[in-house]
Amino acid sequence: MERNYLVLTPSPSVTAKPALQRPEELLEADREALDIRWQAELHAWIAQRRVKTSEFEAAAVAARQATEEVVKRIESRPATTAPARALRAQASRWRRYGASFEGQGDV
Repeated sequence: MERNYLVLTPSPSVTAKPALQRPEELLEADREALDIRWQAELHAWIAQRRVKTSEFEAAAVAARQATEEVVKRIESRPATTAPARALRAQASRWRRYGASFEGQGDV
């Protein structure tokens, strides 16, 4: 019996926000974008492992690249406050282990 799996990919409207002025707003937008994209990556990876088709593999690779874009943006910004350093640590943890800061999906 063949199952259909839904691959979650964030639409640009979900992660796009109007121009932000304050560093705290940029930090929160990056945190939300990282969480959304990492979850989409995790769902795509699980679906790819279950279905094992080139379509799902391409979706998993695309989701990983989308998450990496957010991580690069986080790493390029200065981390001068405690929340900024915590977000940078979360991004570093994703880069090292592919896991979110809350411990989801530890390898």
